[in-house]
Amino acid sequence: MYHGRFQIEIESLNQVNEEMDLKEADFKLLGEQLRKPDGEMGIQVGEAMNSGNAAMNLHSIAIVNPSPDDLILEIGMGNGYFVKNILNIDPTISYIGYDYSMDMVKESEKLNGNFVKQGKAKFIQGDIASIPFQGESITKIFSVNTIYFWEDTQKVMQDLKRLLQSNGELTIAFRPKKNMEQFPVTEFGFNFFTKEEVKELFEKSGFKSIEVTHIYEPEEEIFGKNLIKENVVIKGVKQ
Repeated sequence: MYHGRFQIEIESLNQVNEEMDLKEADFKLLGEQLRKPDGEMGIQVGEAMNSGNAAMNLHSIAIVNPSPDDLILEIGMGNGYFVKNILNIDPTISYIGYDYSMDMVKESEKLNGNFVKQGKAKFIQGDIASIPFQGESITKIFSVNTIYFWEDTQKVMQDLKRLLQSNGELTIAFRPKKNMEQFPVTEFGFNFFTKEEVKELFEKSGFKSIEVTHIYEPEEEIFGKNLIKENVVIKGVKQ
C-alpha cells in the first residue's frame, strides 16, 4: 500500500502488531524508520526524505554558509544526498556525516564515493548520546530534523558545543510543534518543540549571536491532506 511517497508491504505491517489498526501500524512503522532507517524500507525512506525535506536542507545549508577550510559535522545526514551541495562550494571544505543508521552510512558512502576517496568526506555510525569526536575540532555543526529524537536535549547541546572551535557555529533545523502535530506519523516517537523552546536551548547552553529564520514552504498533499510545511533554522556561535 502507499501513503505519500512511502511503499509499505502489508505483511511487514502485520508483523508490527496483528491487532493494531493497519493505518496506525503504518504510521508507527514509518515513525520508527524516520528515526533510524533500516533495511530496504529504510533506504526508500531515505530517498523520500531527499525530496520531502529538500527545501529544509537547502535552507539549512545556506544558513550554515560553508566556507573555505571549514570542517563541517552533520548529525543525521540520511543517505548523504546533500553532501555535494556543501563540498562543491570550495575544495578546502571537509565534511563528516554522523548517523544513527548504519544503512544510511553505507548509502552515503556509495553516493559520495568520490568525496570519500579524495579524503573530503567520511561517514560514521553512532548514537547522538555518545559522540566520539575530539573537543574543539569542528568549525560548524548542523542537524536537520533530528532534534525530535534526542533523549536529553540539553546534554546533546553541551556535547555539540564541546566539539566546536572557538567562534564555531551550531545550526539546528526542525519543524515547529504546531506544524509537526499535523502529521499523523509524529505521534510515534517524536518530541515536539516550539521555536522559542529551541532558542532557549541555545541560550541555556551558552551560545551567542543567535539567529532564527522561519520559512513556510508551498502547500502540498501529505497523507491525503493539503498541508503547508514550515521549517525553522536556528544558529548560535560558541564563544
